[in-house]
Amino acid sequence: MIPEAGGSASFARRGFNDTIGFVAGWALLLSYVVTMAISAYTIPPYLSYFWPVLKEPAIGTSVSIGIIAFLMLVNVIGVKESTGINLFFIVIDIGTQASLIILGGILILGLHPNILAQHMFGQGNWPSTQNLVYGIAIAALWFYWSRDGVPIG
Repeated sequence: MIPEAGGSASFARRGFNDTIGFVAGWALLLSYVVTMAISAYTIPPYLSYFWPVLKEPAIGTSVSIGIIAFLMLVNVIGVKESTGINLFFIVIDIGTQASLIILGGILILGLHPNILAQHMFGQGNWPSTQNLVYGIAIAALWFYWSRDGVPIG
């Protein structure tokens, strides 16, 4: 129906007017920039459990800047030209998830299943009713915000 790129900004421009489309486009751009910055900022602390050198602020910040520079380079090269990079990261992602599932199954279920059952179903391991309702509300909000295709860091 709309043979042009632009997504939500194009829909807003066609549905309302140019000003609303302009505001929607800039709001989406700001959202994506902030999401990318937050994501790049949180990667080094997660990886610091594997590589403790990333706990140093200067190195962690340098890694965050490097991640943003890499993503900028991918955008400059172009989507079609960077397909190989995307495939590489897809393979790494699937391999990582598969290895976590296999290792988790072996280490948690295989070694001591009785201890696992005690930790899962033992006294004090279930949330209170108030905390359960609070957790469900937070999960519902996150689902609502992420269902529109807006990535959440």
